[in-house]
Amino acid sequence: MRLEEYDLWFDQQLTKSGPVPLALRLSYFGEDDDGNRKSGKRDMFMLGVEKTKAEIAGFRPKRGSMKEMVFSLIKDGVSTKDTIFEVQDLYPGANEGSIKSWASKARKAKRYQEELDNE
Repeated sequence: MRLEEYDLWFDQQLTKSGPVPLALRLSYFGEDDDGNRKSGKRDMFMLGVEKTKAEIAGFRPKRGSMKEMVFSLIKDGVSTKDTIFEVQDLYPGANEGSIKSWASKARKAKRYQEELDNE
């Protein structure tokens, strides 16, 4: 909402000197067939390229790190709760949210690796 308000203000400032290119707008303003302005949101876009299943399955964290410990425990079939307990036992400053996130990524990598092995 604020981007649209800013764009309206910025548009008014620039129209005093001439037409405004759409590339300068932070939000999206389109025009219908009659030339009336209609506002909407831009589509979300990803930065970079999307990783393939093989790239996700082949990811290996740095050896000796907390992330590597989580990946190895999940690969061995340890539950997320037990993984959190074991990692926090060895690394008392470990953040539970980070461990859950790594465990989710590890499960996804494990699943993709099993899919690739079955092909």
